[in-house]
Amino acid sequence: MILISGATGFLGSYLLYRLIKEGHKIRAVKRTSSNFKQVKIAFDFMNKGHFKDFDSYQEKIEWIDADLTELDDLKPAFQDVSEVFHLSGVVSFQAKDKLAVLSGNVGATKNMVNLSLQNGIKRFHFASSISSLGRGNEAQVDESDLSTQKSSNSIYGMSKLMSELEVWRAFNEGSKGIIINPGVVIGPAIEENDISKIFRLLQKGFNYYTTGINGYVDVRDVADFMYEMSRDEELFNERYLLVSENVSYKDLFALVDAGFGLQNVKKEANDKMSRLVSLADRLRAFVTRSNPIITAELLRLATSKYYYDNSKVKKALNKEFISIGQSVADTCEYLKYA
Repeated sequence: MILISGATGFLGSYLLYRLIKEGHKIRAVKRTSSNFKQVKIAFDFMNKGHFKDFDSYQEKIEWIDADLTELDDLKPAFQDVSEVFHLSGVVSFQAKDKLAVLSGNVGATKNMVNLSLQNGIKRFHFASSISSLGRGNEAQVDESDLSTQKSSNSIYGMSKLMSELEVWRAFNEGSKGIIINPGVVIGPAIEENDISKIFRLLQKGFNYYTTGINGYVDVRDVADFMYEMSRDEELFNERYLLVSENVSYKDLFALVDAGFGLQNVKKEANDKMSRLVSLADRLRAFVTRSNPIITAELLRLATSKYYYDNSKVKKALNKEFISIGQSVADTCEYLKYA
């Protein structure tokens, strides 16, 4: 049996679909409060908008409610399991969420690793992030780059790096598997997802772009590449950077506009304007007693230029990525009717 965490999340829902399609026996861990909205979106998208029978898929999944940060709560999920895919994680760039991010990422991964080792599970696969990589501005980044710049990296990025170290411990103690470091993932997701927020903002006519460059990947590629590498032991005990292309925000926003059939003329948001927008957002958050959206970390990312080298995974699988143009077009087409 395969155990998967994060199956109701963005990446996990698409991997769950692939695992079901391959006929695996699946046990999925979820929080008691989780719903299946993202899973239904992923399955509908993969079935090209013709997915109607969710109950028939549900029969192929054993769902178990558990808190990944509570070891005793998680123990029953590991009975009769032969392989683990750990995709659950907490994403936040809010300073006040530091403890929640560390617990939800590092603490949960430590528990998943410990229970896998205690139960003699030999295969353990982990979805990390490019945020854990060392990212010198305008330097090419590959799998060998570790994040050592603690002062410039986000707490989320550091939590992912610390989580990876837990997985390497599992590999050193006898487990085998892969670690993936996806870029910014594009694909249909629930409205609360950051990429969905960006797509919807642009759909409403947002006319500015920042000067940054980042690495992007289609969610279908993340699920497919992770699954296919998990079947080949010659690729085990390695980390793989999953980025299709390095794209500027200007070009990405133009692709989204085209996907929605818009012809907006974008303006560059200079540093002064970006700081003013960030200040206005903090004031909005103060008045409404909500979290600021444009944090200092996100503002830094939006104006930084990162380039990622995907040659290792392409050589490993002899496979090309879906282009970001196609990924954006497919996502926009789905969102038009969502």
